[in-house]
Amino acid sequence: MIQPAPRTIPLDRFRALVGELAIDQQAWGDAFWLRFAAQIAVLSPDEPAVTAARIRDAAATLREHSQWYDALSSPARFVIAALLVQSGIRPRTFLHQHQAIAGLFQEAGIRASGIFQTIAILVMRLSNQGRRHVTERQVVRVKAIYDQLESYHWWLTGPDDLPACAALAHCTGRPGDLAAQVEDCYQRLIEAGLDGGDPLQTTACILPLAGREPSAAVGRFLANKRASEADGSVLVREEYESMALLALVDHDPTRIIERLRAVEAELRLTQPSLLHGVCISIAADLVALDFIGLDADLQPIRDDAGLKQVRDGQHLLRVAAAVLISQAGIGREGLENAMAIPAWP
Repeated sequence: MIQPAPRTIPLDRFRALVGELAIDQQAWGDAFWLRFAAQIAVLSPDEPAVTAARIRDAAATLREHSQWYDALSSPARFVIAALLVQSGIRPRTFLHQHQAIAGLFQEAGIRASGIFQTIAILVMRLSNQGRRHVTERQVVRVKAIYDQLESYHWWLTGPDDLPACAALAHCTGRPGDLAAQVEDCYQRLIEAGLDGGDPLQTTACILPLAGREPSAAVGRFLANKRASEADGSVLVREEYESMALLALVDHDPTRIIERLRAVEAELRLTQPSLLHGVCISIAADLVALDFIGLDADLQPIRDDAGLKQVRDGQHLLRVAAAVLISQAGIGREGLENAMAIPAWP
C-alpha cells in the first residue's frame, strides 16, 4: 500500500524556500534563478531550511568542479542544483554523467552547449526513472526528434528546443510521429488565433507530454485559455507556455484559472518586482502541482492507484517545468542570455 505524503501547499512551500534562500539579499542574476530553484524544490520532503542548504551546497559543488564559462558555473546552476536535490542525484555523479552525455551529444551531431544542453541532459537523466545511465540510443532518439521538428520549422528550431526534444524522447512513439504530433498541435493553435514563433513551438512540444492526442491536448489548452479570457483579458505570447503546463492537469478550467489568479496575486504581494512572465510561470507550476494531487472534488487523493498517478503526474510536471525554465533567459521581457554569464574568476 502506498502511504500518502502529508498535504503540501506548493505556494506556502515556495514562499518558505524563497525566505530560506534569502533571495531578496542576492544579486539580481542570482535572485532570478534562485526563484526558479525554489519553484523546482517545492516537493522536497525535507524542511525548507534543509532543502535550501542542500541547494546551496549542490550549487557550490557544481561551480567548484566546472569551467568558469560553463552553464554549471553560471547563476543557472541554482536551478540545476534544485533539480538534483529534488531527484536525489548527487552533484558529483551528475557532473560525471554530464561530461559523458555531452560527448554522446557531440557524436550524434547535436550542436549545443550552455543551459540548453545542460537542461536537456538533466531532463534525460530525470526521465530515466530507475536507470542511472543515458544511452547512445536515447541520445540518437533526441537528435531524430530535433531533426524532424527542424524539417517543419527550420527558422524556429534551434538549441533552445533541445530540452523539449529530450522530454519528448521519453514519450511512446517513433520520432517522426512525435514531431508530427507537435506540428499538429502547433497548427491547431495557429488556427485558434495564437501567434506563431518560439513560445508557440515550445507550447506545442509541452502539450503531447501527457499522452493525449493533439486534438484533446489542444482542446484542454484552449479551454483554459477561454477561462483565462473570461474577464476580458487576452492571452499573450509570454503566457502560452504556462498555459500549456496547466493543460497537463485534468481539472475544471474555471477552477484552475481562479487558483492561478489567486496565486499570482499572492506572489505579487510578497515579490512585487517579479516580471509578468516569471510570475505567471511560477504561479502556473505551483497551481499544477497543487491540482495534480486533488480529485474532482478538490480533496487529496489517497487510494493506491490514484497516488501512483499523482507520483507520475508530479514527475511529468518537474520535467515540463525544467523545459520551460530553460527558456527563461531567451531575451523575453528584455532578458538576455547574458544574465546567465558567470563572473570572471
